[in-house]
Amino acid sequence: MQNLSRNLASRFAANALSAHPALTLPESPSGAPTADVSARTDKSAELYGRPTGIAAAVGGALFVLLIVVDVIRTLHHAMWRDELQIFMLGLHSSSPWSLLLKLKYEAHPALWHMLVWVITRITPTR
Repeated sequence: MQNLSRNLASRFAANALSAHPALTLPESPSGAPTADVSARTDKSAELYGRPTGIAAAVGGALFVLLIVVDVIRTLHHAMWRDELQIFMLGLHSSSPWSLLLKLKYEAHPALWHMLVWVITRITPTR
């Protein structure tokens, strides 16, 4: 019984690996399969159409530029009325208990207000 299950398992594994070209292991000069990771990553880049070389470098540079621009924009963001109301509730509450007492007509859950209250204690106000 054990031999039958091992045979089925090895057949399944052989079929699963041969079904997808990126999953097949390259063979060494002795004929045994080797785990050459670089060969598999090159095949997967070709298979999935990922950019390589200069295109990957340009894409990475544009992504970093986007992150820098977004961080700068976030730091200079002017609050709208709904954001300012939550921020002012957190800023003018002396304790978490006094904040909870002010949340009678607020639509957001109390956990959000508590997180904003902690942020108002950490960050400077302008």
